[in-house]
Amino acid sequence: MAAMDDTRIRQILKSSPTIAVLGFHVEPEKAAFYVPEYLHEEGYRVIGVNPKYTGQQHLGAPVAATLAEIREPVDLVDVFRRPQDIPGHVEDILAMSPRPKVVWFQLGIKNDEAAAILEAAGITVVQNRCTLADHQRLHMGAPTPHEPGRRGGTAQGTLRAPVADMLDSITAEGLIKPDMPVVCSENGQFATVDHLQGTDQIKLTKDKSGQHHYIPLTWVTAVDDKVHIDRPGDQAMKEWSSEPTPAATPAS
Repeated sequence: MAAMDDTRIRQILKSSPTIAVLGFHVEPEKAAFYVPEYLHEEGYRVIGVNPKYTGQQHLGAPVAATLAEIREPVDLVDVFRRPQDIPGHVEDILAMSPRPKVVWFQLGIKNDEAAAILEAAGITVVQNRCTLADHQRLHMGAPTPHEPGRRGGTAQGTLRAPVADMLDSITAEGLIKPDMPVVCSENGQFATVDHLQGTDQIKLTKDKSGQHHYIPLTWVTAVDDKVHIDRPGDQAMKEWSSEPTPAATPAS
């Protein structure tokens, strides 16, 4: 399980404008209310999930009974459930279409077994942290909205804003490192990073035929311990290039 430093936390919060809150509550003194309320006020779209409040309007959206009832792409599932209850929600999370890129277990909530299952499916998991506290501590402000025409995602993955838009002061060179897995929108590993090629491409390690290929940074939708791209692997293999673009030179 990858360590969650401030760089990764910042990237997650910046690139997750739509959040589903599993275990949402309506009592103002409950963390499951005031944390999502804070995120809503900071510019996030928040969708509560709790069968007790199905259909009620809170924070600008109707509360869903289950994650499966949400009919729009969700970037992050914020979990307010007891650790022993989390395994019962793993199947629902994996059945979401598109799947969320991130599942966040709130402060005091940790379940390594459930986290391992989710991460094996290509989902980043944050455990035992508070979204409100991290957002305030890192002075995040509003999240980056999705690009027009890219909000809807695909059958198995949600599209994200390009990496250049996700972080204010951290460059792609500081994020994308050799040997990082490249994960396609089907949530499977598509390739491996060789190095960042110039300022606009990623050179991939050799494929089975011994050939290097290059993909543009505009395909990159998120970077955590993996590089996520916005298209299925078969499509990417049709569109990648076997040579760097003339303007691209190897990064020093």
